[in-house]
Amino acid sequence: MSRVCVIGLTVFIALTSCTDQENNDIGIIDTYDDKVPVSDTRAVAGGVAKIPCDVDTQLKDDQLHLVLWYKEGEKGMGVRIPLTPIYSFDGRDGADEAAQHWTDATSLGSRAFFNVKESPAKLTIDGVKDKDGGVYRCRVDFRKSPTRNSRVNLTVIIPPERLSVVDEKGDHIQHYILGPYSEGASLDLACIATGGRPTPRVTWWQENALLDDSWELMSERRVRNVLRVEKLQRRHLHAVFTCQASNNDLVAPISSAVTLDLNLNPLWVKILGENRPISANHTQEVKCEVVGARPAPHIRWWKGSLMLYNATQQTSSDGNRTTSTLHYVPSMEDFGEKLICKATSPFLKEPFLEDSWTLNVRHIPEITLEVGKGQNLTSIKEGDDVHLECTIRANPWVYRVAWEHNGKTLYSNVSDGVRVNNQSLIIKNVSRSHAGVYTCIASNQEGDGQSNPLVVDVKFKPVCRPGQQTVLGAARLEKTEIACEVEANPLAVNFTWKIHPGGGGEGGKSAEEKVEFDVEKTRSTAVVTPMSVTDFGQFSCWATNIIGRQQEPCVYKLIPAGRPEAVTNCTVPNDETGADGEEGELEGRMEVGCEAGFDGGLEQSFQLELYDSDSHQLLRNLTAPRPSFILDPLPAADSRRLDIQIYAFNHKGRSQNTTTLRVHNSNKAERRTAAVTVQFMPLIGAVLGIVGALVLIVLAVALAIYLKSRESTSPASKRSTPSLDSLEKNPDLIPHCNEYQASAEKDVDKLLSCPETTKPKSPFFGEKNLEVIQTESILPHTSFLHADSSTALHILHQTNDEPGQEFMTLSGGPWRRPSPSPAPSTPAAATRF
Repeated sequence: MSRVCVIGLTVFIALTSCTDQENNDIGIIDTYDDKVPVSDTRAVAGGVAKIPCDVDTQLKDDQLHLVLWYKEGEKGMGVRIPLTPIYSFDGRDGADEAAQHWTDATSLGSRAFFNVKESPAKLTIDGVKDKDGGVYRCRVDFRKSPTRNSRVNLTVIIPPERLSVVDEKGDHIQHYILGPYSEGASLDLACIATGGRPTPRVTWWQENALLDDSWELMSERRVRNVLRVEKLQRRHLHAVFTCQASNNDLVAPISSAVTLDLNLNPLWVKILGENRPISANHTQEVKCEVVGARPAPHIRWWKGSLMLYNATQQTSSDGNRTTSTLHYVPSMEDFGEKLICKATSPFLKEPFLEDSWTLNVRHIPEITLEVGKGQNLTSIKEGDDVHLECTIRANPWVYRVAWEHNGKTLYSNVSDGVRVNNQSLIIKNVSRSHAGVYTCIASNQEGDGQSNPLVVDVKFKPVCRPGQQTVLGAARLEKTEIACEVEANPLAVNFTWKIHPGGGGEGGKSAEEKVEFDVEKTRSTAVVTPMSVTDFGQFSCWATNIIGRQQEPCVYKLIPAGRPEAVTNCTVPNDETGADGEEGELEGRMEVGCEAGFDGGLEQSFQLELYDSDSHQLLRNLTAPRPSFILDPLPAADSRRLDIQIYAFNHKGRSQNTTTLRVHNSNKAERRTAAVTVQFMPLIGAVLGIVGALVLIVLAVALAIYLKSRESTSPASKRSTPSLDSLEKNPDLIPHCNEYQASAEKDVDKLLSCPETTKPKSPFFGEKNLEVIQTESILPHTSFLHADSSTALHILHQTNDEPGQEFMTLSGGPWRRPSPSPAPSTPAAATRF
């Protein structure tokens, strides 16, 4: 239906553009109109056909309107067959670019295009087919000029399809190589062309010389030409004979060429060079030469009975010498093998000629490391004996054998149970330190060979992991985790804890009942929240695996947390002084390093403050996790004298003492430890220190006399309490034997070792136990301890603007809130501490 519409539209266009023409001149035309002369054009099948049509006009202001192309058919039984357009060009818009093209899809389709820019204009057909041949009519309509018709006969040439070259036996020439023929023999070659219209012409050529142009028709589609050469000579070696077939001058003829090869015997086969020792795993190049052979022989390389393929072959320009080059990488297994070069050809008088070498392959030692007989690497445990054996293959033989454990050279060590005996390694009474990766290394002139790594996995009982924090500080009501980590093999372990509380255990829950435990692989965590002094103390942890139970427990001590100690031994490494005591000059930077003191049972940090000595202006403030500081660059200061103050701090507060350094122009640092951050000169500081010590001694003696007198006059005075000042500094302080306070780990040990009879009758010891503590923080308020005859106890806070408030209650009856008036002189008086 669409084709009818398109044809109808084309006819309509033709009718509207040529209103005064006859019906047989518009759109549909008569096939038998022979009045228009016919011109000829040719095209090769598969190529491009160009059919000319004259569209030029001689009139002024004339314009090409319409071009219609038709293909004429044959007359049929006297019946006039009307023609329909197969291509149309509508140029009535006046511009070639705007012209509309139409083509019959069943005839030409997209293969045709009418180009009016050529002169003459041409209908171009791509991919010409045999059916495209015939007479084409071109009808041209102008705006003024009369309609013009032209006819062109297109002849489609079918070139020959293929050529076949056969020998005298009728066999096809393989790979286009003819022969080999023996010198002096005759040669008959036949070239057969198949297909083509018109009949092709078949010829023989050698280079540019025509050898034979006689051909014969074998059938309607086959043409043959036979070339005969009498008595082949050496000059015919590698001669190229070319057969050509052509039936037109539009395209190049098809051709087929063969190369003649002559057969000559080789004179010799030889592996070039000298047979010397070679190194394994290094690429070797070996050449083999064959002289006098025609054609070039097949040269094959063999290693024993194994053929080698990585070889290239070259023939000299005269064909008399053929060289094969082999590249191969020998292995240690090639030692003693034969390397053979063979020249083979079916035309040789001898089956083959060969030359050979015996290989001397040198290689680095090949080593295999194995465990001794009767041993199993998966079941070695501490105390067993381990025997490792190193098996070596080497050429030349090794001059050194070494052993490595975890990458480090291993030597005989009788005390450690290690005995190295050349290729054997014996470890007596193996321990976990012997676990790891073992390798054996052997050396010869080719290099060092290393064995396979052998992993010795020593099973052992759990032991404490080194580097753990064994002393921990905590405040009352502060949740603390005590982590017990062990090393074990295998890793599957069970944990056992034992707790030695710091005070008596009467009443309430046991120490173990107050602790929560958590286990994760080789780590067990005890979660402790100290409620009273009895919750501090020593925690012991054992782990057990399938090898056995840990011999020595991991011991941790939980002590009341306090402020850290001051740093000591502070130095300034870049402080330099001349040989004669002359002062050096600062170079713009300074390094300060100190030794940390006891951390108070908590993680501590360190602070450095840099002051101008004259103006006391703070120049730099640094904080670090270790007492090591770098001041780079040094800040600008009005004075060349600088004061450095260093102190430690944790969340309980800063160290009581501060270390102070003074750097002069000479960069010499003076070191002192002061109770306050004020700087004194060395002489004044020494005097004040002596005076202070004397005052403290006098006060201590007076206090001792006072306490002694109270003990003799009042029984209630035997129930003494620690000072409130000390509790403010450390609210979890445990009194030591004979009423000394514990401020460090060693004091806690002494306290825990005190016999019950010597422990002071503090609210933290003896008959009464702390049951309820209701406080969230330690505030900088004045605190009072109030007691009466019924042994109940209150601890009060006193601020400057509000009355005392209860925040801690011990077991006993109801208590009165004391008035804020000065402390009474009765036995129930409040004692400030």
